[in-house]
Amino acid sequence: MKKIYVCLLLLIISSLVVFTVYGESLYELGMPTVTAGSVVSFFDHDGFAVPLGALRTDGDGADYVYLLTSERGYSRVIHTISRIDVEVTSVDSGQDRAMLAYVEGLAAGARVVLSSDRPLADKGRVLL
Repeated sequence: MKKIYVCLLLLIISSLVVFTVYGESLYELGMPTVTAGSVVSFFDHDGFAVPLGALRTDGDGADYVYLLTSERGYSRVIHTISRIDVEVTSVDSGQDRAMLAYVEGLAAGARVVLSSDRPLADKGRVLL
């Protein structure tokens, strides 16, 4: 019985060492990496402007953007995305932006996802 307890103790200690040394790498292993842009508002427009790269369309033809929110975790900043359905009022391809009607949840200066190396999901965590 004593051998079992010693083996369990060694297993727990070795697990702690592995997660302490490689925990950050293990956390990043399954996360998509994204680039972000900013939401802009204009005085002569009632909505917002976002970079065209942030605008996405689902299978039903509905337009949306992924809003990037950040919070301070124990050892790093944690970035989470949220899907925000939007209504596109116009597209300015010369300036590479889409004008959106006012949408609850978006604000000037908010960050939106421009590109990702993997598929994204609502309420998913990402690396910036």
